[in-house]
Amino acid sequence: LARQPADKLLYESNRVAVLVVRGQSGAAAQVQRLRQTAEGMLPTLGPGFDRVTVLRVLGAVAAREADLHGRRAMLFDQLASRTESERYYQESLQVALAQPGRPRSTIGFAASSVAFAQRERAAALSRLGRHGEAQSLLDEHLQFIQRHALPGATAAGAHHAQAGLRIGQRQFAEAERQLRLAIQSLDDLRYPRSHPHQVSKVRDLALVLWARGDAQAAQAELRLLDERLQRDAAPEVRGRMPYERGLVAFANQRHADAARQFEELERSNRGVHGAGHFYVAQAQGLRAVALWRSADPAQREAAGELLKTAVLDLLSPRNADFIDDLATRRLVRELIFQAYLEAMAERGGLQSLLAMGVADRL
Repeated sequence: LARQPADKLLYESNRVAVLVVRGQSGAAAQVQRLRQTAEGMLPTLGPGFDRVTVLRVLGAVAAREADLHGRRAMLFDQLASRTESERYYQESLQVALAQPGRPRSTIGFAASSVAFAQRERAAALSRLGRHGEAQSLLDEHLQFIQRHALPGATAAGAHHAQAGLRIGQRQFAEAERQLRLAIQSLDDLRYPRSHPHQVSKVRDLALVLWARGDAQAAQAELRLLDERLQRDAAPEVRGRMPYERGLVAFANQRHADAARQFEELERSNRGVHGAGHFYVAQAQGLRAVALWRSADPAQREAAGELLKTAVLDLLSPRNADFIDDLATRRLVRELIFQAYLEAMAERGGLQSLLAMGVADRL
């Protein structure tokens, strides 16, 4: 157990990070309390290791605030928090480098945190369409990795970040290349395919292959992952990925399986974001599309109602910032709205007229 106040604060920041990831009620308030405590402690510290630790806590706090901003599509605020996070981590590294003896582990932790913050800031820039700035930052990121001789897994993360930028630009062929380089880098380091770093890359690879129209290759990647996860002690959470699995199942005409995946996604998103949020509406719309494409008349009738609700939520003012062409959003939106227009046209009358109004709005 940590005995120093700074170390206790660092462990507390790890606990709060878990709450944010889970979408726990009150997580935002705990992030703010953590910030206040760390900001109050920092002026009392000299240029020693406790200062390194508290600066890392403040970097983590800003990163969690960025996560919270992202969920509300507050992209400029998200970028500001990512920038602040990187600044705190950079300062932490500089203080660590100035320490007598310069312990390798402390410097390694600090430098790895900077590298993580750089990748996250690049992603935030990409979401705002500032792809040139994001690419420049990722180039700087590669130089930083080499300068500080960071582990090979960090270089794999750099390939993953490059893939994320390409996905945002809808350059799916280059994104696939970067993801395969990232996976190969971890393979060379003997990371098992069930490792979280590997799973996250396979997840994105499946999504990219789906976006490229190669659903069979995407399914093959997921099947191979599942075979390897069976040997893992905790495969359930790592391998869940209902969004990607649902899209791949749908593209392979497995509509019932897709509907189950999207229902799980909808339930999970509702728990984190609340009813009517973009991610909830999108998951509901995808579930409805899977049901609409099935051969069961009862399911198609239920799908029509779900589609109507999902489309109204997607077009509500609260979700306006999410209606863009970033990454795969346009492809998914087209799936939902095409099924909606078909369902309403089949019903005829006022429903059909309202659907045409939605089409005009789009």
